[in-house]
Amino acid sequence: MAVDNVLTGEITNSYDADSIKAMKFPECVRFRPGMYVGDSGESGYHQLYYEIIDNSLDEAQAKFCDKVYVTIHQDNSLTVKDEGRGIPCGINKEEGVSALELVFTSLHAGGKFGEENSAYKTSGGLHGVGASCVNALSSWLKAYVYRDGQRFCQEYRQGVRQDDVRGEPFEYESTGTEISFMPDPEVFVNYSEGWQQSIILRRTRELSYLNPNVYIVFKDEREGQELEETFYSENGLVDYLQRFLGEKPPIHELVKIETTPEDELKINCSAEVVFCYDKGYEHNIQSYANNIHTKDGGVHLNAAIDSLSKVVGGFIESKNLMKGVSEAVKKSDIEEGLNLIVSVKVGNPEFLGQTKDKLNNPEIRNPLGEWFQKVFSKWFNDNKDIGMLICQKIADAIKTRDAISKQLNSIREKKSGFGNRGTIKLEACTSKKPEECELFIVEGDSAGGSAAEARDRRTQAILPLRGKPINSSKQTFNKLLNNKEIKDLIASLHIILNEHHPAVTDKLRYHKVCIMADADPDGAHIACLLMTFFFKYARKIIEDGHLYIVQTPLYRLRIGKGKNSKVIYLDTEESKSQFMKENPNFKGDVTRFKGLGEVDPEDLKAMAFTHSTRNLKLITIEDATDAHEMLETLMGEETPRRRDYIFKNLVFDQEQL
Repeated sequence: MAVDNVLTGEITNSYDADSIKAMKFPECVRFRPGMYVGDSGESGYHQLYYEIIDNSLDEAQAKFCDKVYVTIHQDNSLTVKDEGRGIPCGINKEEGVSALELVFTSLHAGGKFGEENSAYKTSGGLHGVGASCVNALSSWLKAYVYRDGQRFCQEYRQGVRQDDVRGEPFEYESTGTEISFMPDPEVFVNYSEGWQQSIILRRTRELSYLNPNVYIVFKDEREGQELEETFYSENGLVDYLQRFLGEKPPIHELVKIETTPEDELKINCSAEVVFCYDKGYEHNIQSYANNIHTKDGGVHLNAAIDSLSKVVGGFIESKNLMKGVSEAVKKSDIEEGLNLIVSVKVGNPEFLGQTKDKLNNPEIRNPLGEWFQKVFSKWFNDNKDIGMLICQKIADAIKTRDAISKQLNSIREKKSGFGNRGTIKLEACTSKKPEECELFIVEGDSAGGSAAEARDRRTQAILPLRGKPINSSKQTFNKLLNNKEIKDLIASLHIILNEHHPAVTDKLRYHKVCIMADADPDGAHIACLLMTFFFKYARKIIEDGHLYIVQTPLYRLRIGKGKNSKVIYLDTEESKSQFMKENPNFKGDVTRFKGLGEVDPEDLKAMAFTHSTRNLKLITIEDATDAHEMLETLMGEETPRRRDYIFKNLVFDQEQL
């Protein structure tokens, strides 16, 4: 029997007792980082920060800490320091090593597993692998603990301890734990940009709302990114929801409902929900479990939304608000204009995946749902006038959806309107399976011609755009629909837009929609405009993971000649300068791509269409939000804000001078 050696990748024919390999810490983590932090790219890189600060905030939840300090140093290392009790440093009787070393070198070790004897009632660190994984995936890590009148220290290199735990008498203002670490580039081979300040700030701000009355002091010491900011929230989720709303006018005051100690005994968790409806048509719904942002929801969010749907549906039926409409109340109707945050604290949380994107505790689903239904029913009964406003808004949404459904059926039957694709410059693909089909949105006919030649005609389609797309955030809905580029895009995707409701995307023609723009300011502007369009009118395409951007390189370096030549693509001026610095004797050809229209099909095929060599970035709601805000800044009416942004980000390419 042939056996695949996971360490060498070689296939051997021997299969005996020695063929079975058991990887130990830290190799088991370093070999497959995706099992523990999601991936070896940007997301996994920043997960290291989340794991460490979650541990500090577990101390805050347990009321042993009200200050946490986060520092990004000039060398890109990161430190998290809290004023909690400090990790125990004595010898663990069962394992015979220091408890501090156990935390950082053993998977599933920590103070969060012991039921009644646990050091924490609730915790974000379910798996017990947070600190040890960060250690294994870092070039180096230093742990300092301040407790028992001493400062204890231990250092690690790639997860391996360098010495025993050292303790020395030390006068400190507060007990606590201080962790400094450097993510290992040997692990994060798909990411080299360092800590993204915007990502760190977003998560840190989020944590301040989830942990009211806790100060989180952030400092970035890196040159050109210097920043100091303190995050603090007195009202927690109410403040967070108010930030969601911004200037959107709510139709009623914010509602906050939370469990009592008696409730918590019945449902085996604590829960808090804040919500309000605004006059708009989009929703903003977030869920958290033990401080962890559960991006994919889970039993807690399902319990909240399902219960709200039942209560509202009953209210609508009792008031006879659906007369003449055959459509039933759906979850999407309840969510229209809804701003809601639900947060639960569970003693033994079960998450799907180490990145903890979804809560999966079936034992709390029904009790929690019953509690939500009880408190929502009470609120609607106690606030009948406001409840009537909410339910009338939802009933109107259902009536509109009913009209859209009839219109959609008419369009499909007659194959008219946007269904007529005779004038579209779409280079379609032959496959009829949306899950394997890709649409590339490119700049102009010249880029479209090269792309059409380079693509796989079976699964890859090309849609050239003339000039820059319309700014959908500044135009009326009718003007948007009259824009030829937008009409072509809608028809190609087989979607239907509605001004006040989510786009109809159930017949989406391509499950990968790829924005392919030049690697220059104009290309970035086009990408921002397209992302803003999807963000505002077809957000579900982003939410379902269908929108991508092709990260086209700026330079091509060719080493050697003929069939034996080797090609390297570089994305930025900085990466080219770094390559030249590391390879001072480089004698090959250097080509700077001025636009995709000038790239020959062979290069374009490698850059965009060949799965093994291209670089596609999945666009998230956060990315689209950033693009939308950038357009608002650069093209909005706030002149001082626009001026400050331009001067802060003013960079001239050498060839533009």
